[in-house]
Amino acid sequence: MAEQDSGTKERLLQSGKEEFLQHGFQNASLRRICANAGVTTGALYFFFRNKEDLFGSIVGKPLAAYHELIERSAKKEIEDVSSATGNEENLMRLLMTYREEFILLLEKSADTKYENCLTEYKANLEKVTAAFFEKYAPGQANGRLIQLIVSMRVQGYLEIIHGNDTLEEAMKLAKYMSCYAEAGFSELIRQINQEC
Repeated sequence: MAEQDSGTKERLLQSGKEEFLQHGFQNASLRRICANAGVTTGALYFFFRNKEDLFGSIVGKPLAAYHELIERSAKKEIEDVSSATGNEENLMRLLMTYREEFILLLEKSADTKYENCLTEYKANLEKVTAAFFEKYAPGQANGRLIQLIVSMRVQGYLEIIHGNDTLEEAMKLAKYMSCYAEAGFSELIRQINQEC
């Protein structure tokens, strides 16, 4: 019986993920999710309280892994800028491992408690970027410039997770993006300090 319950739950999770990817949380239908999973709507409520609980069960593990990674990486990167490439690769590996789940979190989560995920992600990156500025060009942080830098970085990630890149290709792109960012940041700091 437990094995049957586990199979039913997995089918609901997979069907839910497909439905949310196609229609977003707002327009997703529990009836379609259950029909595609081959179960009744009552079976869904055996495993999940409601539609948002199902959504959370799909995105919860990747989101927790992301928070843990970002917390570790941000501290490490501010102390040692050379750790940036490794951090970037770890983030890309996580994004690619849970590609669909991150698309759900970043683009399909309106009307859930996760709907501000992209805004919070950008805010965290802006905070880390501001800390870099404070360390390497004290008092020279420009909020608008930081927003633009973060927007470019986030757009790059979104393009990769929406693309057809393999994990190996995505990792290479992450490495190149990191090299580009490091060189660009170094030149930017040099320019800012020169102007002061």
